[in-house]
Amino acid sequence: MGIQFQTISWTPDRAKYEKQLCHGFSVKITNLKEINSAKTFIAVSEVLHEKFQNKLKISGMDGMLGSQEFRRAIENHEPADEIIETLKMGNVQFMKQRASILMYE
Repeated sequence: MGIQFQTISWTPDRAKYEKQLCHGFSVKITNLKEINSAKTFIAVSEVLHEKFQNKLKISGMDGMLGSQEFRRAIENHEPADEIIETLKMGNVQFMKQRASILMYE
């Protein structure tokens, strides 16, 4: 897969959780050529949603990703390949709309 995840605990020395024990994971790239970043993002999103449904505000990603489709797909447990295809179709539509309003090519 080209990537490894490891659980970690730490105590931040600043920001919102300053001096509070926090838990999470670190990511180590083991083989850059093997990484499929889209599938990795989907897999991490699925795990976080499943483990932290009540605490994680996955709807906050809607604006960052440009639509609600990704969140809905994660919530509905759609396969990663289907999610990627859906996002690709949305990107094609966006590029068509974008092309019609560009001032320069």
